[in-house]
Parts: sequence; structure tokens; C-alpha cells
Amino acid sequence: MFNLKNAHRESIGTSFHGITIKASANELMILAENNGCDYTDNSGDVYEKSQYDFDFKTPEGVVFTVYDWKEYREFDVHEILRWHVGGKTENASRIGLKELRKQLEYVRDYQL
Repeated sequence: MFNLKNAHRESIGTSFHGITIKASANELMILAENNGCDYTDNSGDVYEKSQYDFDFKTPEGVVFTVYDWKEYREFDVHEILRWHVGGKTENASRIGLKELRKQLEYVRDYQL
């Protein structure tokens, strides 16, 4: 189940295609840690366009990103936000969304 990898610089060129998911930063951090993936944590820096950035790559090589967008405020890691799911194509974002939903279900059922 935990088969995502770090996308690192491969996420350059991804963009938002209207795909979002509701989750907390805590849930996404657990998901990233389950997969051994790094993430950017700028929490509390209300001047950043995003405070958390997660870059993932599926075993099939599909790269997608997950990030809060323009909250411009401090928020608790347990607060549910609407996160952008970016990809190089809309289809990549949809594949990312599907993977996120599956893994977040596990996090919510067994790790919170």
C-alpha cells in the first residue's frame, strides 16, 4: 500500500488542474512518513503561498504534488483544509487524488 516515492525535482512543471482533497496537515505528514517521503514544512510562515508541500511519485512514474494554497494564516495541523493536488497533466492529478484517497483512508482508520 505504501508505494509512493519522493518526486524531488521531478515535480518541477506541475500545476493545478482544479483537483482538490480535504485533509489535515497531520494526516498528510503521516501519509508521507508511511511512504518514506520528505515534505516541506513552512508552518507558521503566513507570508508563504503554501506552508506545506508534498511531492510524490507513483510506482508507474506519475508525479503529483499536494499543497495548501494561499492560506496566509496560521492553522493547526489537525484542521481540515482543502489541498491542491497538482500534476503535469489533469490525468496525473487525478491519479494522485486516487492514491491519496486510498492512503488517507488507511491513515484515518488506523493511525489517528
